[in-house]
Amino acid sequence: MARAAFADVADEEFAVATIAELEELRLGAVEQHAEARLELGEVDGVIGELNTVLDQHPLREKLQATRLRALYRAGRQAEALQRYDELRIRLRDELGLDPGPELVELHRAILAQQPALDAPASSTAPRTNLPAEWDEMVGRDGAVADLHAVLGSARLVTLTGPGGVGKTRLAIETARRLVTRMRNGVWLVELAGVGGRHGHPIDELTDLVATALALHDDTSATAAVDPLDRIADASRTGRCCSCSTTASGSSSPSPSWSARCCAVRRA
Repeated sequence: MARAAFADVADEEFAVATIAELEELRLGAVEQHAEARLELGEVDGVIGELNTVLDQHPLREKLQATRLRALYRAGRQAEALQRYDELRIRLRDELGLDPGPELVELHRAILAQQPALDAPASSTAPRTNLPAEWDEMVGRDGAVADLHAVLGSARLVTLTGPGGVGKTRLAIETARRLVTRMRNGVWLVELAGVGGRHGHPIDELTDLVATALALHDDTSATAAVDPLDRIADASRTGRCCSCSTTASGSSSPSPSWSARCCAVRRA
């Protein structure tokens, strides 16, 4: 635990005002941090942190209000009401005061189980690296629908045809319409450079896909895991790799590679 500011000279007159100012700033930061964590859904962590802080500063009404909201969101309504009563009695006995308007209104909302107290719905956009849509695809809805149907059962779908007929555009449009259905996003991996010039093609492919899925730069214990295993794990959790190449003769994912991963589209 961090030491208090000027702890060694806390009794000196010159330090009293500065210590009080710094402590108020610290508590203000704790209040803002707790509010931010609560909005991020870290309910249990917020309750634990505020229990500790409020043991030392039980009359901080903003901290008390944040803890009450956290307790309510954790399904602990009875405990939230009990904590409010404890604070109300303490304010009355020690200061002759009633809780402030914010706390009173919060208490009423908890009693009424108002929906406004519930955690906010997630507004996080689906993750993707697909290029921005700059015009509308016309006349290929049938082809997109066919690809969607095939992707419901096939792990690997290959689009073939002469250069310039729109294979890549069709693959990207199909992937874009899957974005909202894939929990962890839809990802584009350019395969044009895969050809064995810089190593084994499967190693190159694995490196490209791992980079697109942000599975590199892991310094934890999982860093020693085979990158292909990590890609397979990511695929099983709902990620969808959308692979595209414009170079003829580029290597396709091998059967053993694609069998371990999610839907891969190659154009």
